Amino acid sequence: MAPSICYEDIFGSDLLDFFPESDVLINITNNAWFGKSIASAQHFQMSRMRAIESGRYLLRSTNTGISAVIDPKGKINATSRPYEYAVITGNFYPMEGRTLYMLWGDAFSFILGIFLMTTGVIIGMLRLKN
Repeated sequence: MAPSICYEDIFGSDLLDFFPESDVLINITNNAWFGKSIASAQHFQMSRMRAIESGRYLLRSTNTGISAVIDPKGKINATSRPYEYAVITGNFYPMEGRTLYMLWGDAFSFILGIFLMTTGVIIGMLRLKN
């Protein structure tokens, strides 16, 4: 199990130390400090990315935000609404293996960014010549 508390789940690279041994992600968070802003929904979307990056189920429990069971592809299997007293149930399965993100971490995004910038500069220079 790879536990995270509050906003720790928005930093994918911080969770890499738990893999590949961890077979499920767990996040317990207090979203009350967001109030009724969209920040709670944004935090939830960032949490979904951790499930996708790790190829693991994410079990998320919040006091005022969105609690959910999220599958390794980011699909929401069970959820509650913000500020709703609820007990949610859903199936999850321990997962194994490594994802591209586990192998490369944030380096993949950095390399892709450099590639896209270089491509943009080359295309721009070719257009200036013509």
